Amino acid sequence: MESKPIYHFRKTRKQQSRLYFRMATVCWGYIIGLFAYETYYDTTVQEDFRMASLWGLSIASLLLGLVGLWHRRNPDYFEVLITPQMLTVRYPGSESWSFECRIEDIKRFEHRRAYSHAGKSPLESGVLLNDGSFHHISMNYGNSLNDIYQAVKSVKAGVEFPATVNKKFTGLGLDRDYKE
Repeated sequence: MESKPIYHFRKTRKQQSRLYFRMATVCWGYIIGLFAYETYYDTTVQEDFRMASLWGLSIASLLLGLVGLWHRRNPDYFEVLITPQMLTVRYPGSESWSFECRIEDIKRFEHRRAYSHAGKSPLESGVLLNDGSFHHISMNYGNSLNDIYQAVKSVKAGVEFPATVNKKFTGLGLDRDYKE
């Protein structure tokens, strides 16, 4: 039996490619701005800064354009679907970031970070289930974890989303796991 969605977010790679093309265009805007500054003030900036800016922004623009082009040529989509019974996240090309769970199994939403002798890990955002498993929800496609939380909270009022980051410490005599 299909339930009516209470939240639905879907973004295609083609839609995401527009972001990369805009970023590539902004790089050229900075390059034009550098030339405009030099022309308007009839001066030149330091040669090292000028060359690093021109090369760096040109290469960044090229790479961003290639990423955008790859997104255009490899169609797929990211999707979050919430019904009164289920939370489904579909991340293109990744089984580990794609999952489905029952709303009643969700304990809380959280941000997590691991610390070790090598430093800190990237921040992960996602959902912690009652069985202790954690499912990462990627923000790569411009979705809002808070919107997902609010939709789940409308079905299961007891779900929390703490403002603090859940931290894990390991190595050099430290051994503290994430708080359950």
